[in-house]
Amino acid sequence: MTDQELETIIAGDEGEQTEFKIESEKPSDLAEVLQGFAHAQGGRLLVGVSDDGQVVGVTRLKYVIDRLRQAAAQVSPSLEPFLSIETVNIQGQQVVVAQIPQVDGIFAVSGGYRIRKGSRTVAMTLEELRSRMAHFGQIVTENLPVPTASLDDIDQEAFRAYLQQRSTRPEGPDDLTNLLRRESFLTLDGPTERPTYAAMLLFGKAPQDFGPLFNARLKAARFAGTEPVYFLDEANFTGTIPAIIKEAIAFVGRNIHHPLLVDPAITGTYTSVKTSEYPEAAFREALTNALCHRDYYLSRPSYLKIFDDRIEIESPGGLYGATGIEEIKGRHLTRNATIARTLHVLGLIEQFGTGLYRMERTMREAGLPPPLFQYSEQHFLVTLRGPSSLTDARSRPPTDAPAERAGPGETAEEKELTWLLERIGGNERLQPRRVRQARGTLYARNRGSISRSQYVELNDLSEDTAKIDLRELVQEGVLELSGAARASVYRLMDYKPRS
Repeated sequence: MTDQELETIIAGDEGEQTEFKIESEKPSDLAEVLQGFAHAQGGRLLVGVSDDGQVVGVTRLKYVIDRLRQAAAQVSPSLEPFLSIETVNIQGQQVVVAQIPQVDGIFAVSGGYRIRKGSRTVAMTLEELRSRMAHFGQIVTENLPVPTASLDDIDQEAFRAYLQQRSTRPEGPDDLTNLLRRESFLTLDGPTERPTYAAMLLFGKAPQDFGPLFNARLKAARFAGTEPVYFLDEANFTGTIPAIIKEAIAFVGRNIHHPLLVDPAITGTYTSVKTSEYPEAAFREALTNALCHRDYYLSRPSYLKIFDDRIEIESPGGLYGATGIEEIKGRHLTRNATIARTLHVLGLIEQFGTGLYRMERTMREAGLPPPLFQYSEQHFLVTLRGPSSLTDARSRPPTDAPAERAGPGETAEEKELTWLLERIGGNERLQPRRVRQARGTLYARNRGSISRSQYVELNDLSEDTAKIDLRELVQEGVLELSGAARASVYRLMDYKPRS
């Protein structure tokens, strides 16, 4: 790292990936910062810089380096193999830069678990810790026992129907306990065998009656317009996963348009054919994935939201076993292997690893934009954009837009913002998200680029939300990402200033 690079980092102040320390810091305090970085996006610890960003340097170089290595070793398991240390001379002082990448796993310091959020290293909530443990396979949620549940809470008819469908031969007269045990749907809770989360979610008579599964439900709503304000229809779906999927598909069906098509070139007949605003295969797949792959340790419901221009399906828990969407396409990665296997037998999952491709293909064949996938550690959101979302202005030449569309009395910047809102937003342009994105796009146009931290400051929002906003702009071809990881910026792809 050069002194100029370090000066730029210091000028950017402390943040999600930067922490300032002086050389007298205790190893335990340094260990907590390293642990927080490892659990988040990685980061750099600058020893020799005060909290207010003043370069004070270090006087005992070897002592500081030894303390940093000691701090990394205090983390359990040790972060020392991932630690890199360098010394940079700046303003006549020596600053020690300790860098740690994002590391898969769970790391403790004195029995505590911390994560980096903004410019602070904070204790993980119990929900965050459990979710992370489930993500890395230290807890397999679907295999946990459901407290107080018993065999009486299993729908025997539904379970035996599944067995018949799975097997090529009729099941014998085995008692229910042996059958459930053979399929790994029973587990010990102390001395007592109880149905697992998976057993109750798939075959339970009333799964949501049990505390841990209370929010294993889907909340659905049809809103008027493009904002979640006025309800036209709503439902709260409970029961087993197969039952919720069936009811949710029917809910979507009654809340989207089904125009009649008369086009012999497409239908082969002059008789009118009933069509659908969205291909059923796409929203069926999105709903099934949301309920199959969600994190059931997180006590939050899944959501189905239908607007005039899109369908949103959100589930608790981020990507499992991957860091990006492209990594999971064509691969069978699931945190709930037993649930996935059972839904496959029941015909609700056609083939492992093909769901995202099928969603994209059916949307493309319907002449609709591809699905949008947004995620963080705590949620996964699929957006299916409908026919009305196609009426955006991004394909119009930029030179014809601002002057004609600007309202009376607008400033030059407001005129540009008006055009940008239409350019990136279409029918979504009044959404707060789109206003933020337009503001960021205008910033990138005027200054040549925008970084994530600049986007956060510009819109006064969290790092996670900024990441989602910017990723969507890249997916839509508005911005492009350039530069190495720590120095990456976003540039406008096709805007050309008016002469």
